Amino acid sequence: MKFKRYNETTFPKGATSGTPNISFSRSGTITLNSVAVNALQINAEERIEFIQDEDNPEDWYILKSSDGGYTLRQQTEKTTAVMIQNKGLITHIARELGHAVPFGCLVSVQCVHIDDMELWPIITKSAKSTAHAK
Repeated sequence: MKFKRYNETTFPKGATSGTPNISFSRSGTITLNSVAVNALQINAEERIEFIQDEDNPEDWYILKSSDGGYTLRQQTEKTTAVMIQNKGLITHIARELGHAVPFGCLVSVQCVHIDDMELWPIITKSAKSTAHAK
């Protein structure tokens, strides 16, 4: 069994003021909310990549990238949320997860180190539809 500890160091008080989230829209926008931006310590104009574990295809991660990644843009002037535009990527991720678009997932506030990479897990089991009922 492997346990994860929750305390002031691993889950600070600021983490309770919101949940780090990534959302995938029908229009092709992938958005990291302000809480996720703070947890990952990223800003607009920086780059990220999406990493999938081929042995466990439901496991996806965010990697801060110095080259080759998607350039983040600030969502609006009033927020620190960032976004990228890539409808094909959203379609691919949704297909791999067996989930309909639009949807959102939680993002871990703790990174994991795998193969010399600092990865931020996307908690795909938390995926929920973000479609509004009509």
